[in-house]
Amino acid sequence: MMGTNLATAREYSGLISLTRWKVLQQQSAKRKQPDHPAVTRGIDMVLLSAHEAKVWKEFQKGNPTGVIAEMSEEGWTPAYVSRVLNRARKKISDALVNHANSHRLDVESVLDYKGLLIGFDYQANTQVYILYTEKLGIIVWYKHDSYAGEPCPRCPKEKDCMETLDVITDEYSLELRPQEKELPMTERSIVIFNKLTAKESPRYQRNRE
Repeated sequence: MMGTNLATAREYSGLISLTRWKVLQQQSAKRKQPDHPAVTRGIDMVLLSAHEAKVWKEFQKGNPTGVIAEMSEEGWTPAYVSRVLNRARKKISDALVNHANSHRLDVESVLDYKGLLIGFDYQANTQVYILYTEKLGIIVWYKHDSYAGEPCPRCPKEKDCMETLDVITDEYSLELRPQEKELPMTERSIVIFNKLTAKESPRYQRNRE
């Protein structure tokens, strides 16, 4: 009788251990999957003032502050343009950092001249790009290989991703080679963010004659 009880106790203990192991495995799997979409956009749509938006737009086209002042119809001075640009940079930088904190990211770098923050999500185990755009506001892009297990050609979000990447490419004056344009969105995004990171800032260029 005692042997039967002991065997039953061992089986019950083994069942409890197996159940706990399954629960821990499920919890671990959940932690590896982000509880947010791979791409979020449309945040902080109206972040800059009219002057800040205009200066920021021209600056991202590659125009130094002196050239932006010369082009202005308002009679801006280079000093004024510089102050406006600094205000825009500060607003954008603060917004990027706030969103990184809200997503609990480890901030790796903030490229305020380019409106880009690069961070890492340890819960999702992936790199994250947070970027300011005039058309779509703040974009939060999680580096990913698929969405809900679906590759780009079968992903229901492919159109949204394509539009998002097209806006980034246009607003930041990035050029893609024909073969890069044919890449899936997951791979094209890496190319685009690498190009933006490596892009030379106009502040290192001389004013045009």
